Amino acid sequence: MSKHYWEYGEQDKATRQKYNTGNILENAAECLECGEYIRSNNRLDFKYCKCKNIAVDGGSWYAKRNFKPGAKYRDIIVMYKDVG
Repeated sequence: MSKHYWEYGEQDKATRQKYNTGNILENAAECLECGEYIRSNNRLDFKYCKCKNIAVDGGSWYAKRNFKPGAKYRDIIVMYKDVG
């Protein structure tokens, strides 16, 4: 089984470019209504929480959020340390 990009921990920019990885180490959100933690693992990995109030997308490339009006969630975006 292959590892996901975040399982390798902190990578320098050259390594990320070599393996076509973006600048986001962790792209996730926690729904405060159903309590589910959802994480986007790659560029086109669009995931909803189980109550369908929020969704994350973008993996290590971009942080996109979709949510119902009034939905409560905690955004979790961790960039690599060398990203300004």
